[in-house]
Amino acid sequence: MKKALLLSVLLLALAAGLHAQAPQAVTLQSVLRDAAGRLVANQNIAVRLTLTQGSATGTVVYCETHAAVTNPYGLYSVLLGQGTPSQGVFSSIDWGNGPYFLTTEAEPAGGTA
Repeated sequence: MKKALLLSVLLLALAAGLHAQAPQAVTLQSVLRDAAGRLVANQNIAVRLTLTQGSATGTVVYCETHAAVTNPYGLYSVLLGQGTPSQGVFSSIDWGNGPYFLTTEAEPAGGTA
């Protein structure tokens, strides 16, 4: 009985020492289609990710760009937090102070338009 109580106290002490951490990147995948609904396949693209707080049109807290390549199915993957930032610092986002909204923009020609 004493051993079980001691083990419980030790586990509680260990758990109290652990702290949750927000990830330093978020994986995003999307399928890109052109204005006519056709897949944009096997193409270099530019992607801009904008994180706003409060609403989709709220205050911009972070924005970054990526160069990506679509696969034969128009799918591309990027890591939010590991692009080229143009506004804000990803690691300083207070995730507990949301809600946050993500806007994704893509330039199929790979440019910056």
